[in-house]
Amino acid sequence: MNGLVHRPWNPDAWRRQVFFLLLLALANPAASSDKVWRTTDDNALWRSECGSCHMAFPPSLLSGAEWQLIMSALDQHFGANASLDPAARQEVLAWLQRHSATTRASGQSEELPRITTRDWFEAKHRSAIRLWNRGKIKTLADCASCHQGAGN
Repeated sequence: MNGLVHRPWNPDAWRRQVFFLLLLALANPAASSDKVWRTTDDNALWRSECGSCHMAFPPSLLSGAEWQLIMSALDQHFGANASLDPAARQEVLAWLQRHSATTRASGQSEELPRITTRDWFEAKHRSAIRLWNRGKIKTLADCASCHQGAGN
């Protein structure tokens, strides 16, 4: 005998193993998309101004047009006044647009674009949205809770 034990087919054990492997694959979602968090250059003004209230979101998460909308309404930035002087606003906007997504353009809307309501975000973050709906996660904007290195 070769020391191997033959076990009869157990579909429940197989499902558990597949489920466990899927969990392992999803345990580090940033591994497949860590390019989102890197740019060819950094902008200290963007990092300090945007990062003073929330994580400085990577510019590739929105299109240049969407960043334009956000930056044009900083006095009403999701319920807060995040105004910048004109020179700082222009520098940050130019940098965001230079590194923005080219394929994430959205339709016309009266609201400011939200990363967490984009179709691509909802498709990639279904499990996080379910946890948020159940009150297990405080905010969907806490990227660093799942994506290691987010915001660095």
